[in-house]
Amino acid sequence: MRCKFCGTTLPEHAKFCPGCGKEIDNDRERHESREASNIPEDAYYTNTNKKNSKRKRRHKKISVRFIIVYLIVVLTGGFCLYSMGFPEKVVEMLSKQSSVPDSKKEISQKSDKKKNNEKKTGKATTEKKKDKNKNKKTLESTESTLAYTDNSSMNVGACLSPEDYNTVTAKDDSFSFAYPKYLFNHGEVNEEGTSYTFSYKGNSASDSNEAELSVYTQENEGDPLQNARELYQNFSSEVYKKYFKMYPSRVDSSGMARTLIGASADSSEKTGVYIIAANDGKRDYILKFTYPDPDMTNDYNEIDYVVDCVYRFCSFSGGTYQPRSYQQFLDDNMGSKK
Repeated sequence: MRCKFCGTTLPEHAKFCPGCGKEIDNDRERHESREASNIPEDAYYTNTNKKNSKRKRRHKKISVRFIIVYLIVVLTGGFCLYSMGFPEKVVEMLSKQSSVPDSKKEISQKSDKKKNNEKKTGKATTEKKKDKNKNKKTLESTESTLAYTDNSSMNVGACLSPEDYNTVTAKDDSFSFAYPKYLFNHGEVNEEGTSYTFSYKGNSASDSNEAELSVYTQENEGDPLQNARELYQNFSSEVYKKYFKMYPSRVDSSGMARTLIGASADSSEKTGVYIIAANDGKRDYILKFTYPDPDMTNDYNEIDYVVDCVYRFCSFSGGTYQPRSYQQFLDDNMGSKK
């Protein structure tokens, strides 16, 4: 190749002419090279684009065919499943699955209820056992504390001496009293030791005797005298005919006001009632003795001596004399002061 300016032969790949020193036109060289080879400038890219276009069209045809085949398979399968009733089965299956937890919940709830009932039943059974044990302990306490309460008969004649009475003191030391040893066949006391009951009931046709002695306290705050008068009114309404009474008129040095009532329990006048009722402004103190009396008009029967001893042994009766002998009772001898 020669320089276009001076005609000097140029070395291969020279950038400047060695003859004139001017820059060689490489574009022309490239142009000549292209003309010599007769290849267009964009032939490579054109061929490459053509190849890529053919590949794209081929891939596009394959993708479209695959999608069409896939859709045909899916639609055919869906139609087959629909014709076989598959949707209903799916719904039924889902319904069953959703109902299983509910049934399990129901079973669980029933199980919980059963467990709760068992717990409650167990608790109730335990409480019953506790109550039975408690009652058993109370009865054992009663048997050990309340002696002479297992008599087979009511023997009034064996209770004609102060030594024939058993003294009891309340657990809180609020009162004391004594009961005849040979009169009762049952006795009980509450857990607090503030309520005592003794009774006798004949269990044969030849023995119809009945007797009961109750000694207890109860809350009743207020004016002692007024409370004692209310007690008098209440007990007076319970008896049939009063043979002896002491209406509350004062409060003694111990702060107590009291009433005494001797009466018949009913119109037969074969059952006597003796009542001591007192109040100290906080509590009522009650003694009520119901007993068989063959002759209410005679005040010197053996049972009347028993009543006299019950009165003298009672700490809240207001009596000032010690228990006396039966002979002193018959002789109207008041005996010794306390």
